[in-house]
Amino acid sequence: AQAEGDLMEGTFRDVSLNECLRKARLLVEPLARERQVSFSEEIAPVLSVFGHEERLTEAFANLMENAVKYNRDQGKVGIAAHRQGE
Repeated sequence: AQAEGDLMEGTFRDVSLNECLRKARLLVEPLARERQVSFSEEIAPVLSVFGHEERLTEAFANLMENAVKYNRDQGKVGIAAHRQGE
């Protein structure tokens, strides 16, 4: 219900995917360190999308957290983001 309310409030705007991914990774870093899971990144320098920054960050953090949580100790998680066609 809260997400629907946010959508109705016009909170969508141009959002930096790079910033969402950076914030999400910061949220997951403590768990990754604990499990000795490393990240590798292949992210285009300037990516943006029309969306809700907090919801996108939450979604990316959830995906990263699951990748770390269900990985083996000393495992690796790859993050890649590119423009379509690049």
